[in-house]
Amino acid sequence: MCSHSFLSKQLNAGGEYILLLLFTLKYMHMKNRFFIPGFMLFIAAACTSPAGKTLRETNQELVFDIGFPTGRKEQFTDHNKTYIAFSDLVTRQKIRVFDETGLPVSDFDLNQIATEKQTSFEGFALINKQTVALLEKYRNIIDLVDANGTLLHTKDYSSYLLDGIEMRIPILLQKNRLITSIDYRGTNNPDRWTLQTLTGYYSKRHHSPCIFIDQSFTDSTQHVLLKGEKLYPRFTKEGEMAIGMTGFCFAKKKQLFFFSTHTDSVYTFDSDMEIKTAIRIRSDYFPINLRPTSLAKEMKNGNLHNEETKEKSCIADLKYDEYKQLFYCLIKGPKVGDNPSPTSFIILDKNLHKLSEVKIDNSKYWSFSSFVTKVGLYIENINKDLNSKKYTLFKYE
Repeated sequence: MCSHSFLSKQLNAGGEYILLLLFTLKYMHMKNRFFIPGFMLFIAAACTSPAGKTLRETNQELVFDIGFPTGRKEQFTDHNKTYIAFSDLVTRQKIRVFDETGLPVSDFDLNQIATEKQTSFEGFALINKQTVALLEKYRNIIDLVDANGTLLHTKDYSSYLLDGIEMRIPILLQKNRLITSIDYRGTNNPDRWTLQTLTGYYSKRHHSPCIFIDQSFTDSTQHVLLKGEKLYPRFTKEGEMAIGMTGFCFAKKKQLFFFSTHTDSVYTFDSDMEIKTAIRIRSDYFPINLRPTSLAKEMKNGNLHNEETKEKSCIADLKYDEYKQLFYCLIKGPKVGDNPSPTSFIILDKNLHKLSEVKIDNSKYWSFSSFVTKVGLYIENINKDLNSKKYTLFKYE
């Protein structure tokens, strides 16, 4: 038997991250028609990497005096300028926006809106340096708010909660088109779970859409499309659980890329949000070997998923450099003892061909927090000051 608290823990763990996914070699040959062309593109890329170029640490640092401990960070590019926003959506309900030189440019105090609407916020996206889109937690409501705290627009998608569809970050709003990820939460879930009911739940979860699109966000009507229902079956089979660090990466005129800790490939989508290609990622330092967890084994050991995440390697993040048309793919290695997990960044060209890879000194840097500007990739320094953030510039040269 499995208690409801077990499922709640797994659901909450899966919802804390943004999404993206890759598939296993074992199933690709049998099930995935994208494996052969993606693998051949990878082999071809080995002959085209620029000699001597790699991601190099510089002595250039950038400090953000935020003034409060932060949780989520987002960035936005406008007219060739990058803006970075740091938030505390739990305690202070604040967002502070900086330009790419570290100077503050705007602040959002969300306390009044949160109080008036009796809500809290799951996440946000910068629309510009004076406007932010907010996702209300557990409500499927998107609010547009300016730096004065004025509610500019709100749109309610709560009816989709009746079908178990919960909107999650990331949020992309381009003109009148809204895109978010989806976390399937189920409907009429039992108080206690058996292996059979849990297997049925995850089967439905893995076959459900994971991309939410409204083609008419600023209108009073909704034109909603639900996409991505074919993603999880590519790398997950019946009786398995795939939750963890996953994310969307928007690049090249907002083309969508999808990665996950549970697969070793990156998926690309066409303009209709259908799967276009899947490219396998290989690391020179860490075998990308974290796979979906067996539900039967997880019920016997409720911490198995967390143990395997620590012990194995996976894709942890993917960022696009629109200035150099590169991707920075973060690989998390196996954790040893109390030491931080070792990491590396794989540099990929615009077609996801590998160019180089470099290990990051995890005694100095927190690789899981980074952002891109026109000068390169900034990686967060390990810093005991909770009210500020320091980043060091890495350049591909």
